[in-house]
Amino acid sequence: MAFNHTIAGLNILGNTLINSIKADLQSQGKSASGELIEQTKFTVRTGAFGIRLEATAPSYYTFVDKGVNGTAVNHGSPYSFKGKFANIGAIRNWINIKGIDASPFAVARSVASKGFKKTDIYTNAVKEAKSNLNGNALVRQDIESSISKLIK
Repeated sequence: MAFNHTIAGLNILGNTLINSIKADLQSQGKSASGELIEQTKFTVRTGAFGIRLEATAPSYYTFVDKGVNGTAVNHGSPYSFKGKFANIGAIRNWINIKGIDASPFAVARSVASKGFKKTDIYTNAVKEAKSNLNGNALVRQDIESSISKLIK
């Protein structure tokens, strides 16, 4: 079974997902190094067990999406800073990219204390992409065609 419409639908879904994520990251100013934008990708895979859409992103994407509670400020995130400092290397890189004249240790301490709010960038992109695929007549046609072939 070819499922050509389903594959095309998943490609549309993936493109919608990635474009939404990239636009939201840029509009919310969450693209200092560009790494999160550049490394967020999707692939449609087909195999003996079906078709799937695989999305990949840097491991820290979930912190940007869900936010992180600080040691002194709770943002309602499932994630929290545990120590006195955020990742010094990441903070130093961010300071350099932004051209900020500040101590990486002071900024890392402040970030760990205050945390940061959620952006829902990934959560909203997935909702938008799913709603665009809901009711897709061509995907439904693929499914109905495959069911008809199985029943015969």
